[in-house]
Amino acid sequence: MAGCLLFRKWVRALPKFFAQEGQIGPGYINIIGPDANHLINVLRAKPGDEIIICDGVGSDYFCEIDLIDKKGARAKIIEKKPSLSEPSLRVTLFQALTKSDKFEFIIQKCVEIGVYEIIPIVTKNTIVKPDLSGKKLERYNKIAESAAKQSGRGIIPKVARYLDFSEAAASVNNYDRAFVCYEKEGPGGLKGHISGGYRSACAFIGPEGGFTPEEIKKLQVGKVEIVSLGARVLRSETAGMVFTSILLYETGDI
Repeated sequence: MAGCLLFRKWVRALPKFFAQEGQIGPGYINIIGPDANHLINVLRAKPGDEIIICDGVGSDYFCEIDLIDKKGARAKIIEKKPSLSEPSLRVTLFQALTKSDKFEFIIQKCVEIGVYEIIPIVTKNTIVKPDLSGKKLERYNKIAESAAKQSGRGIIPKVARYLDFSEAAASVNNYDRAFVCYEKEGPGGLKGHISGGYRSACAFIGPEGGFTPEEIKKLQVGKVEIVSLGARVLRSETAGMVFTSILLYETGDI
């Protein structure tokens, strides 16, 4: 138990980086690219400094820097353990596109809270057109990576490609539980719908203008449960954070 507490302490206190599989060798990890630049030129790291490096799939490495040169840095692995920061429940948000700054805020905060994946969707009331060039999606994933580093996540949650509403609705069977947050549901809150024993859940979060009645009916055809987030009408950029927080709290991950 003491070892676990010590592990938690250094995980929270030390700078955290992510490494690709090819960077991890027997007993060492190479730090390259922007991470190396941040480590060397921003944090002013030097040999002997301790850092955390995550493999992005749930394992943390407690490391000590043993080499810094023009190519980057190398860290010696001291200890490896499963990341303690990952929720056991994987929460996916089907988040309707909002204005760019709001969507970036949604990504940042929901990753910090513990969401597993964010899938942007286009609904009837969505006023933002998706950037089909992929540049916006690339930026969104960089924001997710930055938030994952800042919050000490054990994975980098993915912002997936855009789906239209029908595509998203057709994918609900990929999850153990599925919800839609709907402001017209009435007083029935999320808490009454939550029970244990499942490993994945998804939620549909509407745009600024909300879901249409037709879209709600389409979700009802599947196994999607309609829930309210309370008596107050939440903005689109708030609803996903509230949903994820409530769900992870009720299932013991917050």
